[in-house]
Amino acid sequence: MRYLLGFVLLLQSVTALSQSVHFNFSKINTYNGLSHNQVNAVLKDEDGFLWFGTTYGLNRYDGYTCKIFREDHNDSTSLRANNIIGFYELPDRKMWVSTMGGPCIYNADTEKFDADYYSYLSSIGLPTGTVSNIIKGRDGRYWFLYVDKGLYLYSAKNKSVKPFNPRGTISPAEKITSIKEAADGILWLVYESGFLQEYNIKSEKVIFSSTSLQKQHKKSEDPFSLFVDNDGDLWCWNYNSGLFFFHPDNNTVTRMGKNSFPARLKSELVSQVVQDNNGLIWVGTDHGGVTLIDKKNNFSTDYLLN
Repeated sequence: MRYLLGFVLLLQSVTALSQSVHFNFSKINTYNGLSHNQVNAVLKDEDGFLWFGTTYGLNRYDGYTCKIFREDHNDSTSLRANNIIGFYELPDRKMWVSTMGGPCIYNADTEKFDADYYSYLSSIGLPTGTVSNIIKGRDGRYWFLYVDKGLYLYSAKNKSVKPFNPRGTISPAEKITSIKEAADGILWLVYESGFLQEYNIKSEKVIFSSTSLQKQHKKSEDPFSLFVDNDGDLWCWNYNSGLFFFHPDNNTVTRMGKNSFPARLKSELVSQVVQDNNGLIWVGTDHGGVTLIDKKNNFSTDYLLN
């Protein structure tokens, strides 16, 4: 249950919330082609393939079968290591693959991997260093978040690079842990402490800051993650503190956990949040299954997928 959602699927129909919405699930595991049942990361690329990063190989799923990529010590263009930590889309149909042996760059045209990721970063004008996350935005924007160098914007449209250096306010002296683009050229950022900022990409200015999440969350060494839904509301979590719903219009935070009401979580170990086409929020948890949250009716329900 660590990295949700659409792939941990059951061949049955379930009813969601009070709307009588039916979901059809199917299961992908080692019996029908997956390289390992522990899936650490999931990605859908621009070609429509689903990628599953497991502890023993990288899987590309076309809706019928999995093509498995593994490390081959006799092939320098193979996967760098079999234990996949995560992956991120890059320009030109490339993909950044983080493994326990270090990152490598996958080329969809050749189906080969390049372990020299420093050269790749240099080739598009970015500084070399340890990249912790890459977020694909709108209009060809790619945000590169470094462990010790901050945040950089790469534009695939005009092949340019800009460091994140907002005008109009002083950023807190702490690291950015997660970012997400919203509609209308807005970028949301969350820092280590839970400090939130709203950034206008066009004007390059921070237009709103909030300490509401920072004041409410429990102290934790785990970094915050961030998801922006279709209404522009934020969902924040740091794995062991439950889920925080932030409404920018009135600068309020609502925490959801085991004892919250009426919406609650079966487990407060949150690993991922996404939104479906019906506006429902899907929350993946560790040892608590999936919780579906209906924002409009402030209602939730849980599914345990086995």
